[in-house]
Amino acid sequence: MTSGRQWHARPLLSATLRVALGAGAVLLAAGTGLVVGLAVPAHWTAVGRAALAGLAAVVVLILTDRLARRLLPLPWLLQLTLSFPDEAPNRLRTALRAGSTRSLHHALDRYHREGQNADPGPAARSILELLGALARHDRGTRRHSERVRAFVDLLADRLGVSDEDANQLRWAALLHDIGKLQVDRQLLNKPGRPDQREWETLRGHPAAGAALVEPLRPFLGSWVDAVGQHHERWDGGGYPAGLAGNQIGLAARVVAVADAFEVMTSKRPYSRPLDLHHARIEVLRNSETQFDPEVVRALLALSLKPLGLRWWAISGGVGATAGLAAGFDPVTTAPGTALHHLALPAGAASGHVAGGSHGQGHNTAHHTATDQDQ
Repeated sequence: MTSGRQWHARPLLSATLRVALGAGAVLLAAGTGLVVGLAVPAHWTAVGRAALAGLAAVVVLILTDRLARRLLPLPWLLQLTLSFPDEAPNRLRTALRAGSTRSLHHALDRYHREGQNADPGPAARSILELLGALARHDRGTRRHSERVRAFVDLLADRLGVSDEDANQLRWAALLHDIGKLQVDRQLLNKPGRPDQREWETLRGHPAAGAALVEPLRPFLGSWVDAVGQHHERWDGGGYPAGLAGNQIGLAARVVAVADAFEVMTSKRPYSRPLDLHHARIEVLRNSETQFDPEVVRALLALSLKPLGLRWWAISGGVGATAGLAAGFDPVTTAPGTALHHLALPAGAASGHVAGGSHGQGHNTAHHTATDQDQ
């Protein structure tokens, strides 16, 4: 599963393991119940035989579910292509450490103890365990981070980012929302609009994340700043530092666009997804105010249709459908041209959050000027 300092993606193995974890426990429990039922002596009543078979099935289901929970991070880790500052860790061992953590509190304590003051190599291994814990803390945020990471790969290729820098950018995208580990999961999944105090808590996640990933700076360099800067805006109206233009690192500018696009095109409990066409128009409308226009042009130049099932996985599968069916071709339109002035259907953008994975139904794209995003 590892090769020197790099992990190579194993998508087929990941998919197989997901199916096995999802269906294996049920099938094994049902099989156990059937075997026990057939093995019961003939003089037992039908009710007694069924009760014993049911009990055996429940016991097996509980035991296999515990094992599955420990292995839960492994399918996700198998999807990743990542380079490390030193020898790549064993993915199974990383998954087991993350899956065996009794609580998020214990995971954070272990990171502060073993990772945050360590060299980049041990810190990278420890923070991957934190990302595994993130799946248990808020699975939606972890899935969102993985899709943003996958989409950032596409943008990096279009922007001509070198292979070495693309790896650093990949880490930055994967870690961009790790500060949400320190936000209560009930707030992350709140179906209604947060109150002012809750907004302040949510707006603290970039700074919290930046503190967590600081030990990786010797390895990731300025690319690590995406964690603390991905809610900054091109026009200076973002947070936490109010940076503008090229004061914002390239990693954060790329992640901001990927972050926005992923949320707008993914199914959420509080909103319907935009199709690819209208999501790109929405991003274009916020070019030069919210987003770096160069990164927006890279988005517009992508041809998403040939990606097929890969884009389905990146986008969450729902928003992709309409765009792919419409035959979405490359667009190279710059701000100010006709496409920039295309009108959205009434209400097309309302209720779409492009800034994170929790259930706040605020408007348009990711942390726009009219909204205080998380």
